[in-house]
Amino acid sequence: MAKFKWNSTSIRGIRYREHPTRKHGVKKDRYFAICYQKDGKRREAALGWASEG
Repeated sequence: MAKFKWNSTSIRGIRYREHPTRKHGVKKDRYFAICYQKDGKRREAALGWASEG
């Protein structure tokens, strides 16, 4: 399985990765996720692809 590099955004806790072949217009499609802590444990929830809104 390929490892993807996560990139940070200007909004704290939101990050994304770019798909190597999937496109959203001219740019590579981005998959967004939110990271947070609850009860002292790190959690992550998927937000979805930019092309899907």
